[in-house]
Amino acid sequence: MLVSAKLQEVYPTLNKARRRIADCILAEPEQFAFLSLQDLADKSDCAQLTVLHFLRDLGYKNFLDFKQQIQTELIEKLKIHERISIAMPTDNGDEALYARLVKSFHRSIDLTIADNPLEKLLAFTGRLIQSQRVYVVAHNITEKPARILTSHLIVEGCDARYLEVENEDEVKALLSYIPTKSVLVAYGITPYGKSTLHVCELAKQQGVPILSVTDRKDSPLAEAAEVALTCHVRSTELFNSLTPLMMLTEMLMIFISKKQLA
Repeated sequence: MLVSAKLQEVYPTLNKARRRIADCILAEPEQFAFLSLQDLADKSDCAQLTVLHFLRDLGYKNFLDFKQQIQTELIEKLKIHERISIAMPTDNGDEALYARLVKSFHRSIDLTIADNPLEKLLAFTGRLIQSQRVYVVAHNITEKPARILTSHLIVEGCDARYLEVENEDEVKALLSYIPTKSVLVAYGITPYGKSTLHVCELAKQQGVPILSVTDRKDSPLAEAAEVALTCHVRSTELFNSLTPLMMLTEMLMIFISKKQLA
């Protein structure tokens, strides 16, 4: 449920302090893609603990969880030029923008590397090489690295197929082929593609193991997977970057080639 919808649903039951918090969020939700817990507390004239208790009662684990939900909603709702105007105001100049982007990309790569040690990459690639058939599914910007991985697997002699999800009967038929010796690689980041999630559900029903490349350890794709690689794709708060996805995909390709040579 959208943050605004949650707030409007519970609004009649709120006390004065919680109504002030709700009013602040409802008035300008996009600003909380960037502000801190202290900022929200100051704007609503409430203690930080009051704000945290309120957000937890709404179902958010913490302020960061709430903030990420706001960011996701803005990505879904706003066009890219509108997001640019919010995330990267032009009045700071090109140098400030450049420095912010460099810092954001460095952080994204560093966090992605920290989340995916060698053991996890080897477990992922080992599972691919052991499988008689590899299916790959993705959506939106994740489609590009997913198709690159599929093409590389084919070049390396693997029976790999990118799933075109429009034909559900065909997808079911493919997944039913030696399911215990197949594996599904699912790429997906917020907002998670319904078609990708549906294919994962079909794979589970057929007994096909799942590997995932996703953006959060608690994402539905990570929870469904035997091995999940996690990418920190949120660049400058309101953009999903391909950079960490492509980096992990290239790492997988190199280890796949190395294992095939062995």
